[in-house]
Amino acid sequence: PDVMLIIAIFGINYYGETSHNSHKLKRLLNKYNFFEGDPVLNTTLITTSNGRLDVKNLFERDYRSLVREYIKHSIICTRYKNYSEKPEVSDVVRITNSILWSYKSPGGDLLRAEFNSLISNMEKEIEYYLEIANKELTKVDNTLNELIGYKLFSDSKLGKRSGLYVINDKEDAISLVKHYLKRVDRGICNIGPEHVYFNTINSTYNGKLGNTLNSKIDNYVFYSALLHLNNRASKPIILSKIFSGARNIIEKKKRNLDNLA
Repeated sequence: PDVMLIIAIFGINYYGETSHNSHKLKRLLNKYNFFEGDPVLNTTLITTSNGRLDVKNLFERDYRSLVREYIKHSIICTRYKNYSEKPEVSDVVRITNSILWSYKSPGGDLLRAEFNSLISNMEKEIEYYLEIANKELTKVDNTLNELIGYKLFSDSKLGKRSGLYVINDKEDAISLVKHYLKRVDRGICNIGPEHVYFNTINSTYNGKLGNTLNSKIDNYVFYSALLHLNNRASKPIILSKIFSGARNIIEKKKRNLDNLA
C-alpha cells in the first residue's frame, strides 16, 4: 500500500515542478485503472477501525463543515451583523483529497459524489433548522433559568455597577443577553461573557463564569436569526443569495483540486 501511495503522489502536481511528467503518469494510471482494486488508498490520513480511509469523514472535516459554517454565518448576519466572523476559505489542499480527486477509484467516486450532493443536503439541513427554530429558541430561553437569583459581576469592566444587576427571573436573563447583542451589533464589544461572572445574592463562592454561557448565546443568536428570517417576506431571495455564495466556495475548492490533478 505504501508503494501505491507513493506512485499516486508522483502522478499529481502537488509539489510543483518535478523532473518527471506527472500528467502523463496520471493519465496512464487512470487509463489502466491502477487504483481500481484499492478501495481508498488506505495508507492516507483518516482511517476507520478497519484501517480504511473514511472519505465521508474526510469530506465533512475539509469541505462540508466550511460550507455549513459559511451558511450559518450568513444567516446570523441577517439579524446580527457583527456577531459572527466570516469563515476563511483557504486555497490549501490536503494531499489526501488531491489523490482521491485525481484518480479513478471507489474513494474518488465517493468524494465526487459528496461534492455533487453537498448543496442539496445543506438546503435540507437549513430547511429543518428553520422548521424547528421557534421550538429550539424556547429551549435556549429556558436554559437561562439557571441565572435566576444571581448578580452580575466584573472585576475590570463594570466599575461601581458590578454586583448591582440582579437576575430575578427568566425575562431578566433574556434581557441581559439582548443587551449584550445590541452592543455587539453597534460594534461596542468592550465587554463580553469572558469579562463577567455571576454570583448568588447570598454567597460569594457559588459562582458561574460568563464564558460558560457562550454556547447558549451562540444558540440563541442562531435560532433567533432563523426565526427572524422565517418572518421575512424576502426569505427566498435571502436564502438564494446565501446558497449562491456556498456554491462559489464549492467551485473554488473544486478548482483548487483540479489545479493539482
